[in-house]
This record gives sequence, C-alpha cells and structure tokens, in this order.
Amino acid sequence: AALETKHDADLSAMKERFLRLREDHLARQRRHNRGLHTVGVLHKIPSADEQASEFSVRANGGMSVTVWPGAAIDAAGNEIFLDAPLTLAVQPTEQDKRVYVVVSYVDHFAAYIEDLTQPFTNQARTAQCQVTDVPPDNETWLALAQIDLAAGVSEIREPVDPVNPQPNEIDRRVRVFSGAVSVQPTYLDPPVQRHLVQTMLATRHHFAALTRRFPTPSLDDVRYGAVHLQMTATSVDRGGVFNALNGLSLIEETTESELAQRYPALIDEDATMGYKGAINELRQTLLQKQDLDTVLTAQQAVAEAALLLSEVVFPPPVAVAGADQQVTTPDAEAKVTLDGSGSEAGPGRKIVNYRWDVV
Repeated sequence: AALETKHDADLSAMKERFLRLREDHLARQRRHNRGLHTVGVLHKIPSADEQASEFSVRANGGMSVTVWPGAAIDAAGNEIFLDAPLTLAVQPTEQDKRVYVVVSYVDHFAAYIEDLTQPFTNQARTAQCQVTDVPPDNETWLALAQIDLAAGVSEIREPVDPVNPQPNEIDRRVRVFSGAVSVQPTYLDPPVQRHLVQTMLATRHHFAALTRRFPTPSLDDVRYGAVHLQMTATSVDRGGVFNALNGLSLIEETTESELAQRYPALIDEDATMGYKGAINELRQTLLQKQDLDTVLTAQQAVAEAALLLSEVVFPPPVAVAGADQQVTTPDAEAKVTLDGSGSEAGPGRKIVNYRWDVV
C-alpha cells in the first residue's frame, strides 16, 4: 500500500511537471502567433481536393453540413486545427432565423493528461465546431459560415451565387482569414486627434499666460512640447502620444519647483496646490496606462491649473512711515529718518526698497 501511494504521488508530480512545461511551450507559441498573425482562418495550402482546407462548410443534403479540415488562429494565439471532415446537424425552425457555423480552440490533450483513465482519442484535433444562433465574436469563436433559415426549412443547399446567398443557402462570406500583423503604426482615430489638438492648444495658451506673469525657463519647454504634439497629431500613434505626454508632465513638474524657488510667495497659494494636485493626477493616469482620453483630460486639468496660477492676486504691500515729525530747516531740503518698521510686504515676500512721496 505504501509503495502504491508513493507511486501515485510520483505520477501526480510528474504529470504536474509535464503540464507546466507544455503550458510554457504553448504560451511561447501563442505569443509568437499573436506577434505575426491576425485572427482568422489560415489561407488554403494547395491541394488536389479544393474542399480539404480552409474550414470550408459544405451542404450534405438534408439538414446537415460538413466542416472540412483547416487551421485557424484565435485572438489568444491558439492554433485551431481540424484534421478530418466533421458533420454537424442543423435543427429545423418554425420561424425565420439566422444560424452560424463556428469553431473555437479546445485542448483535448490536456484533458486526457488530467484523467489517464479515459480512452485516448485523436489528440491532434484542437477544433470544436458547432451550430449556434449566437453571433460569434471572431476572437474566441470564429465564424465559418452563416445560414438564414426560412420557417419550415427541410434542406440546406449550396449557394447558387456565392456572392449573394439566398435563404437556406450556406453563406461563407463571413469567414475571416488570417493575415500578417502590420508593422505600420496605427494612427489616432479622428475624435482622439481632435481631443489631442484641443488639449495642446489649451496648454499653449494657459502656459503662455503663466509665462507672462511668472517667467521660468521650463515654461517655454512646456509650450514647445505642446506645439510639437499639436503639429504631429495626425501622424503619431498612441504609444508616441503617451511617451510625449510623459515627458511633458515631467517638465510641468519641473515648472512647479522653479516657481517655488523664484516666487516664494506662490508656495502657500491655493492655486499652487491645485497645480501640484493636477500634476500628480496626470502622473498617476500615465503610470496606470489609462486610456488616452483620460490622460488628455488630466493634461487639460494641468493647463487650467496653470491659468489659475497666472491669475493669482497678491495683497499690495503696506508702507508705514512711522509717527509724524516736525522738522525746521532754513533750506528747501532736509534729512529725515523715518520709522518703516510697521510696513508689511505680505506673506512670503520681503521689502527690499522704499519709495516715499512728499505730500
């Protein structure tokens, strides 16, 4: 009994190691497929039998169809393979209805390894086909054909005109074929382009206002970055926009430090706190890789915070000359010592010079 228990444990451990190694191999294979191929049926390999490839769906006469062998790749990169013709029954209907012949990936071999007591079947096949009235997503379930069934249908036929199938005829036009993954960049959709342009216009305008009021070296850099993004909105992809906005946010962060060093009076202003908070929110959206519209909205908030910062109003300084003095002098001029200790420059500022007017 002890030997049998140890044997079972060793067999279980060996099975786990095998499945883990196999899954590692399949993961690399799926990644390879996603990098090179789009989702769909693989194009026909030349064959003497025109039906024996490409997952072609054919009428049998009566209420059944045959799915011919083929290969395909789903959105996860799984290789779907059907090695022999497969016949599927189509249920009659009492009302007009559209049905789909679909295929998806299934790992029979993994199921067999999980339970070795089950009979060994054809493990080369990784395709499961079925007839359904649920439209396929063409990601997990791929469409091979569709049929518009008429009420009372008794036979499914080949299409007289494959370009324009009629009710009860097989429509193979829905079959999606796999292709090569494009190496060309995918540019922004027009609505996102407009959002980008509007955000960069606001950034340029609002940071220009801040530059006029509180000039710092990095403010010009922000405006230059905004101009560049605005000009390239129609020729940049999402990755390029994210990289540019990440760089722009770092410059805007530098602006905050420069303002604090050059204009100490700004440090405790609510507008400064708002600008700092907007920068932090933008950085978070970038780090979390949120959708581009959300990131652009966060950048718009930074620009609006910069505008508010440019409109900060400081209370005017108060100059106090001290107590009244009477001075007698034979000339038109006299030297007077004034007590300016009661003067106030305001929070975060200091008095560096006085100008007194004779009244």
